[in-house]
Formats: sequence, structure tokens, C-alpha cells
Amino acid sequence: MSTYINVLRPWQWMKNLLIFIPYILNQNSTDSDISNLVIIFFIFSVFVSSTYVFNDIKDVDIDRLHPKKKNRPIANGTIEKKRALIYSTSLFFSSLSFSFYISTEAGMLFTLYGITTLLYSAYFKYLFVIDTLCISFMFLIRLLIGGSVSSISVTIYLASFIFLTSCILSISKKLSIINTENINFENTYFALLKKQNNNQVFKNLYFFFSFLSLSSVFLWFINLRSDILSFQNVVFLIISMISYFIFLTHVFKLSNKGKLEDFSKEVITNKSLLITAIFIVVFFSLGYF
Repeated sequence: MSTYINVLRPWQWMKNLLIFIPYILNQNSTDSDISNLVIIFFIFSVFVSSTYVFNDIKDVDIDRLHPKKKNRPIANGTIEKKRALIYSTSLFFSSLSFSFYISTEAGMLFTLYGITTLLYSAYFKYLFVIDTLCISFMFLIRLLIGGSVSSISVTIYLASFIFLTSCILSISKKLSIINTENINFENTYFALLKKQNNNQVFKNLYFFFSFLSLSSVFLWFINLRSDILSFQNVVFLIISMISYFIFLTHVFKLSNKGKLEDFSKEVITNKSLLITAIFIVVFFSLGYF
């Protein structure tokens, strides 16, 4: 049973916490609004996990050449591909059906996510830059689902920040893959990444998206209502922005050491990342609310 839970990668569910962001940032939200968000969070987490299983089935040969992914349940043969397909298909359509029960708009966003991730696994994953934009779009859908279920409009500033930060994390994953020790570049996908990184283009893209992301944060802060921000609020927001810059620096360093292929795990286990992330959240909260 634990194998079937492990194949869902439940530690990745932390990405889906983005669903709560519109609710948290809306100062008119009430306790009564959150029940459907909690439900949709778990439904969406199962839905996304089902697509991870699809991806593991498709990439089983690639994963078997990876020093860590070769231990995944499907790659190491613990779960047969046929059983994995039945398992993932059942979870995919059951969670999709539940999403429409909660909200038609949420169900449509689930469907859009499902189509996007399947196209990514089959095609977009191998296209330079398009793959990064595709991953970031899926993060943006998480945000839109949260806004839809809680009936809160997502601002362009928040959407831009989430999208661009997702681009950064996508590029950091690629940097980490090509810098991983004992990586087998005889595999076509790893070889493709190495070829795409000609003239250190991934590093340049990392700096490019980091600049855009920091700019989006700055524009977001200066467009907050000036009449509700005291000097102390501004100071806290500036500290959170500086913490975010430090966070991006840590991510870049870890990526170049090949230690950030699975960001969800690393942000919990790496002290520097975890502490900096906490600083971002705490000082942003003190400045925003």
C-alpha cells in the first residue's frame, strides 16, 4: 500500500498550496469561505498525482538511467506498468468528476491542467523554453483554481509573480539535472538538455526570469494602496523582497551543484532555503496585513 502512496509523490502536494493564496491575500475572506478550498486542494492534489503516475509510465526508460529516479516504484518494477495505468486513470477521472461537483469553473480548470500536463509529457517537454512556459502555466492554473473556488479575482501582479517564479524553478531543475553527479547523458532527454544549455543558456535564462520576477514584486508593492501602508509596512515588504532575492541566490547555487532537481523535497530539508522562505513569508505577512 505504501508503494501506491509513494508513487503519487505526496510531498509534491505542497505546490498545490498555491490554491490558498488568493484567499489568504484577500482581506475580506471569512472562515466560512475556506471549506471548499480545503476540499478542492485534496481533490486537485490527487488529480495532479495521477498525472505524475502517467509521466512515470511514459518516462520509465529515462528514469532507469537516473541515479535517483531509478528507485521510483514503476522504474524499479515494484508496480507493473499495466497496474500503474489502471491506478492513474481511475484517480484522474474520479478526481476530475469531483472537481465539477464542487464548481464547474474549477472543473474546467482541472481539465485545462490535465490537457496541458499530458501535452507537456508527450511533446512540450522537449521544446526549448516552451517546456518552461508550459510548467509555469500549470502553476498559474493552481492559482486560478483557488481564485475561482473562493470567488476572488487574481491580480495581474500576483499572477505574474507566480508565473515568473515558476519559470525560475523550472530552469533551476534543468540546471540541477545537467550538474547531477553520475548522470547518464547517453539518455536522449539528458543529452537534449545538455545540448540546449549551449553557451550556458540556462544560467542566462535563470538571471532573466529572476530579474522579471523581482520587477513584478516591486511593481506589486508600489501598487498596493498607499493609504493602508505605514512606514513600518513598507520596511517589512522591502525586507521580504530582499529575502526573496537571497532565496533566488540560494536556489541558483544549489542548482549548479546538482542538488535541486526535486525542489519540494529540498526546500524542506535544506536549512538555508527553508529559513529564507520563512523570512519571505513572515515579513511579507507583517507588511501586507
